[in-house]
Amino acid sequence: MTLPSGWSAQKLAEFLAAVSSYATEYSAADGAVERVAESLDAEVVAVVTPGAAVAAIGYPEGAVPVAELVAVARGHRRELTVPGAGSRPAAVVELEHPPGARMVVARSGPPLSPDETGLLHAMARVTSMALRMIRSLDDERALRRESQRKSAENARLLETLTEHQVRLERLAAEQAALRRVATLVARQPGAGHVLGSVMEEVGQLLGAGLTQMLRYEGAAAAVVAGWAGPQLRGPVMPLATRVALEGDALAGFVFREHRATRVNSGSLGTGGALAEHLVACGLRSATAAPIDVEGGLWGVIVAGWPARTPPLDAETRIAEFAQLVATSIANAHARSEVVRLADEQAALRRVATLVAEGEPPAAIFASVAEEITRITHVENGYVVRFEPDDTLTVVATRGELGYPHVGATRPLDGDGVAARVYRTGRPAHVLVPGETLVSSVGAPILLGDRLWGAAIGTSATRSAADLDDADAVHEAGRVAEKRIAELADLVAIAISNADAHAQLTTSRARVVAAADDARRRLERNLHDGIQQGLVSLALALREAESMAPTDPPELPVALSRIVDGLGEVLDELREISRGLHPANLAEGGLEFALRSLARRSAVPATLDVRVTGRLPDRVEVPAYYVVSEALTNAAKHAQASQVDIDVAATDGVVRVSVRDDGVGGADTGKGSGLIGLVDRVEAAGGEITITSPPGGGTALLATFRLADR
Repeated sequence: MTLPSGWSAQKLAEFLAAVSSYATEYSAADGAVERVAESLDAEVVAVVTPGAAVAAIGYPEGAVPVAELVAVARGHRRELTVPGAGSRPAAVVELEHPPGARMVVARSGPPLSPDETGLLHAMARVTSMALRMIRSLDDERALRRESQRKSAENARLLETLTEHQVRLERLAAEQAALRRVATLVARQPGAGHVLGSVMEEVGQLLGAGLTQMLRYEGAAAAVVAGWAGPQLRGPVMPLATRVALEGDALAGFVFREHRATRVNSGSLGTGGALAEHLVACGLRSATAAPIDVEGGLWGVIVAGWPARTPPLDAETRIAEFAQLVATSIANAHARSEVVRLADEQAALRRVATLVAEGEPPAAIFASVAEEITRITHVENGYVVRFEPDDTLTVVATRGELGYPHVGATRPLDGDGVAARVYRTGRPAHVLVPGETLVSSVGAPILLGDRLWGAAIGTSATRSAADLDDADAVHEAGRVAEKRIAELADLVAIAISNADAHAQLTTSRARVVAAADDARRRLERNLHDGIQQGLVSLALALREAESMAPTDPPELPVALSRIVDGLGEVLDELREISRGLHPANLAEGGLEFALRSLARRSAVPATLDVRVTGRLPDRVEVPAYYVVSEALTNAAKHAQASQVDIDVAATDGVVRVSVRDDGVGGADTGKGSGLIGLVDRVEAAGGEITITSPPGGGTALLATFRLADR
């Protein structure tokens, strides 16, 4: 191909650079037709698809004859109306991109010469390459935005999961402390021992620097117990020390108002003798909560912190311990109640521990049903889920009353306890008289504002007439409502945690799958589009080099450099394409791709693959990257001399093992590529273990289940 006068390979390259510089595909098409028109002295140039004109020049705004341009582009007409010049011969060139597009050129002057036609073909090819490149870049940017959106969504889910975990850990710690105190009270040791233990539990649970318990005695309060943290600058007040209540902002306030209070750093120093003692010990804020015994104000619990303000819920949490203190002081009559409370807290702790450890919801449901029968002393406990069709499904049951098995469904009609909870969204207590009096108590399981189901306990007595105290049945029902409601709250947290974890896992898998699909498409587009275009352009330039005149002598040299440069660009593009997605994995399967990896490995590698047929993409892709990353680490960091790769599929499980004899010491916590590898394997539903003792080499073992769980 001979270039027209005034044109060179350099100008063609400049044309490519100019068209490629536009931000969007449409603006690049507009820029291309303008430059083609200028180069060929043509009044009309257009890029036409089967149904539209993508870009056109030479017509007034809003007056582009799309139908005529499409007819010429499809070969139905050979001439095109040029504004001001009438019907003129048109030149039509196919574009590789957009699909089915053609470039149409017409001018008032003579038809295009052979050289100009060749130049038109070259500019059309360059235009196709530029438009395809811009489209690929647009797709990549869209993928990046979607990936960023998914990452933000994952971060929100992880934050929610973390918040639930923190709440559960705090609840488990609080319930453990309450259980220890309740158990101690139930054993009925000396009062001093019980009160001292309460002060220690409160201080450690709330992170306080000092806790004191005082008993009200007329116009003063006497110290009866205390505990000091290890960092406290001074001692607790000695036992029997009396503090005047007049003007006191802590014990005096509780005595006057009969409610809890808090004092921040700004006023603690002027709050009376008790507050001044806290300041002298290096504390800056405090709370005081009342202790009520048998309906009367008995004393106060005071806690101090080095922070400027106490914890937000300190008064509420201290109040629970104050109740235990009151129980201990109530003595013999309270003993049975303390034992009951210890059992209750133990039950809550057992369930809370299961939730905190991330046990599946089914295990939580079964534990709650069992704990209902223990705490409320009823014959049957169960958990039900409300369905959209006004029915319930039994998800857990324990006891002896023969309630339907797990998975059974029942309509939510009538006036049973489940139906009442379903209609009102509140706890319910239902008594069904007859030969046997059946008492049922239920509490709703709420996920935010949504009623998910209910936790229910049922008991039976011989008859209402046999009861010594009919009011006792109602009182027991009210107590049971409270206890079952606490268990229902734990069930709700467990379900929320399971949902959040499932959403996080699913989202991670979608992100990885989307990224793999995008890489696969990008690799295919690069290979089938831009890469082939560059090859064709290199051949055309090589042909132009052979046809170029020897004068000036710099022209052949310049063309040769351009062809060599295109070759280097093509090699780099092939390397990038191979890195985006291994084509040999999609074409030949895992064994074929791994053998290619082993052959190219910088460290000698042995490979043993015992897999029959192809594996699912969700297994093949992460398995390939496990081996690829392991070989890369062995070459870059491990100083290894040998790598052994073993892949086997047995009993529905694929195991990928990679071992090297390097220096070891690989650590996923130090920001290496192993972190991304762990995320990729777990997102595919697999598991990975990395063993890398210093001096002992590195071993990776990834396992994938072939069947979805």
